[in-house]
Amino acid sequence: MIDDCQLSFPCLLVNSRFTKLLPMAIAQIFQQFGAWFPSAHQKIKAQADELGDKFKGIELDPIPPQNLLRLKQAVADLKTPSPHQELLRAQLSQAINSWSEGAECDNAMVVLASPVEAISTVFWDTLSSSEPMDGLTRQWLPWSERPGNHTIIISQLEESILQPTQEERSLVVIPDLSWCFLRCVDGLLGIERLADAIFSDRSRFWLIGCNHWSWLYLDRVCQLGNLVGVKTSIPPLSAIELKEWLTPVWETVDLQWGEKSEGEEEKPDDNWCCSEEKRYFEQLEDVSEGNRAIAADAWLNSLGISPPPEEEEEEEGENQTGENPDQPWLVDRPSIPELPSLTKSDRFLLFSLILHGSISLPHLCMTLGEGESATQTQVQKLIRDGLIVRRPGNSGAAPRFTINGIYYPRLKRYLDNNKFMVGED
Repeated sequence: MIDDCQLSFPCLLVNSRFTKLLPMAIAQIFQQFGAWFPSAHQKIKAQADELGDKFKGIELDPIPPQNLLRLKQAVADLKTPSPHQELLRAQLSQAINSWSEGAECDNAMVVLASPVEAISTVFWDTLSSSEPMDGLTRQWLPWSERPGNHTIIISQLEESILQPTQEERSLVVIPDLSWCFLRCVDGLLGIERLADAIFSDRSRFWLIGCNHWSWLYLDRVCQLGNLVGVKTSIPPLSAIELKEWLTPVWETVDLQWGEKSEGEEEKPDDNWCCSEEKRYFEQLEDVSEGNRAIAADAWLNSLGISPPPEEEEEEEGENQTGENPDQPWLVDRPSIPELPSLTKSDRFLLFSLILHGSISLPHLCMTLGEGESATQTQVQKLIRDGLIVRRPGNSGAAPRFTINGIYYPRLKRYLDNNKFMVGED
């Protein structure tokens, strides 16, 4: 007797092969769905971000330029967040203990960070004031940027950290591996020399900082991942961790929070002064993806002054000075700005900037294989668009160019969609 289920699917009776092929078909569907979902998730998130930007709160007047400069400097002076320092100490101590106990244990550890986070600062803040671990003498690579002449990278490495020492064991610290290479002809010789030293000199433990994009590139071309077995990453910060890190600057701003909504609790817990503050930092965590550099820029961009009523604007007239100390400071919904229109050559230039962390104009030209005049014009356009930031070089060196961190989340997705090799941060 045929049951109702069979009547509903007569094809099962006609062709019994269907029952054998069904599990394979289902598995294939799930495989295709699994491949599609990550990219679809990114597209949905990007569309949600765009929609959220369109429905932001009230339009605020900008804060006075001198106040913005003061806040930017105060943010730049903030120390590395405590969770990041504690993680580095714990991971380094564990790696050194393992190295000390076994002759064939890994003698190198890399700490990875986002290209817009200064990994060298994390090292300096964490290790410069702490006691030596296990009595190890420290040898720091005494640089703060890539040498102006990339051909002398090897000789300067030899002079600073690759010379034999009298110490039985030591800790070698390379704050930023991107200073040791350039993506051009002969630009990887310094990395190759370091790899030889790590492999052959077991009396030293090598602590290396690097951004995710540089590491992915160097692992592909030099197989560094096979040599450096211990790898850790700077984790994203939570909403409360972002607030705690920004607190020294946050407390200098007399912010006024809006009135609470009907039925909303006045103070959710001891970590927050009100529900609006909690909601704001949760939004900040979301748009910045827990990246402190992006979060700081998004916070500064969200600050504003409540515009005066229309009747007051008419009364002020010519007496308007652009700053009224009585106007309260407010925060708008934190957001990431849209990318401007970019050309193919813009994409390659921006990729090179992210890959190298920061770079001078002559070095940038070498990585692109372009003339300085054309590259300079292109860089100036991207500075005007807000995508690139110019910073002075150290000790009179050529200026350095970096990505404006606030654009990094969208720029990473954009380059990934255009088939560039992006980092996994």
